[in-house]
Amino acid sequence: TTDVILPKKQLETPEPINVALQENTLPTIPRDENSTIVADITRIWHDPQSRSVCVHLKQDARCPHPALLGRLSGPALAILDWKEMEAKAGTAGTVVCGDYSNKWLDAGEYFVEIIVLYCEEFGVGAMERMSNETAWLGAELATRCVEDIRNNRITSKSESTIEISSPMEGSGNYRIGRWVRRKGVPL
Repeated sequence: TTDVILPKKQLETPEPINVALQENTLPTIPRDENSTIVADITRIWHDPQSRSVCVHLKQDARCPHPALLGRLSGPALAILDWKEMEAKAGTAGTVVCGDYSNKWLDAGEYFVEIIVLYCEEFGVGAMERMSNETAWLGAELATRCVEDIRNNRITSKSESTIEISSPMEGSGNYRIGRWVRRKGVPL
């Protein structure tokens, strides 16, 4: 076997997300109007500068801290790394952003698919929001949290695309491999 050594590029550090600015200036990614949480969503957008896709949820959302799963499908495939962002002054509600800054992606058009798995994400963040840890541990989570899988997609099935203008190399463990689409195979 032959080892392939790729040139190492210096990755730029993504800019921090300024939710108030982006609410007005970046293009919207269409929502799936049949989604179980469509009424909770103010806007979904792509921020090429911070290399993320963000979802702004209303202040009175039924699911204010959802567990999201997102992917970009195009010349390559990438899973988004989700993080709840601190909303800036003048922005009510919750903003959750899926980051792709450390992924290995070729330039091109990518389809964005985001689904909501649970109405409340699990883990440290969920426990910090609950006033009674024992109640959280004993709750019947399946009936309260799991979203209907027939309508859990929050992005449009046909029009949710973004453009990545220049290739990205990835870093750390993300350099060991990637999924790529064969030329001529539709998205």
